[in-house]
Amino acid sequence: MPSSSLENPFNKQRKRDSDKTAFFKTVLSSKKEAGRKSKMPLDEDFGTEDKFFVSPEEQKRMEDERIFGEIISRESQALRRFFGKEIPVPAIPKQATRERILEWRQLGFELHYLPPISLAEIKRDPEGKILEVKPIDFPGWKKKPGARYTPDHDGIDFFHDVEFGYLDPSALELPGAWILVDTREKPNYDHGEQMYANDPFAPALEELRKEKIVKDFKIKGSRFNLSYWELEKTEVLQAFADALNLRTISGLTIGIPRAIEFNILGNIHYPQWGKGNTNESFSDRGASGCLRGGRSNFGGLSYITWFSSRDPDVGFRVIGRFSSNL
Repeated sequence: MPSSSLENPFNKQRKRDSDKTAFFKTVLSSKKEAGRKSKMPLDEDFGTEDKFFVSPEEQKRMEDERIFGEIISRESQALRRFFGKEIPVPAIPKQATRERILEWRQLGFELHYLPPISLAEIKRDPEGKILEVKPIDFPGWKKKPGARYTPDHDGIDFFHDVEFGYLDPSALELPGAWILVDTREKPNYDHGEQMYANDPFAPALEELRKEKIVKDFKIKGSRFNLSYWELEKTEVLQAFADALNLRTISGLTIGIPRAIEFNILGNIHYPQWGKGNTNESFSDRGASGCLRGGRSNFGGLSYITWFSSRDPDVGFRVIGRFSSNL
């Protein structure tokens, strides 16, 4: 019987299986190698986990920038709404660190910027004598200061008092500086027993009265019943600075607001300052003493009058002014 040239089909199948296995091993090996190589650029482009580490110093810098940016943005928007135009806002003073800002907020104080702007047009004769003082109608100035803007024309006519020489024209100018201001509301009158809420100055005032630096009062830690000349005493201002941890900040002066600062800050940020039927002392000086105002039932933010002594319904708020070159 002639021999067959055909191969055993079962042996042939085993050879095909062997070839197929080798093929798949080669493909899989190539894919693994390609995958390993494809990962290498990823490490180079995006870094390892160590490269994403942010140091504590960098974290602090980023948080500082966030808080400072929020404050500057808030001030820019608020000033634009009030003045109806863009107002440049400078960098926050270097000594107003994030830690201090957060500490001041816990005490009820906030940073704000008041630009170097006069709030009235002053017409003068050739010799420089003031002929007319007219407030500028900025779009956000809803509650201007003075009797003509109060419901019953109470108090003094603020702009006429500048026109007639009772007040210096600087009473109409904003400082062009960052300020630190007490944000709390005035309390309502309660026979002299009213207090400002969570007052950080209460212990200092109690000590000042105990040491007879200011006149005694039935409520030892009260902001009320102080004269304007007592509020100018060095010992008093130092006590306020200590209460806010401000003694170590150079270029910062402590005092009470001028009437125009109280009014403008109230219009822009704190309309609630016009609530409460008590008054506050202002630092403006003239022939009749100093100014006071803010009483709600006489016109709130618009109410201003002269004040020559002390009164159990007249309180105050503290303001810190940063030097413009800090």
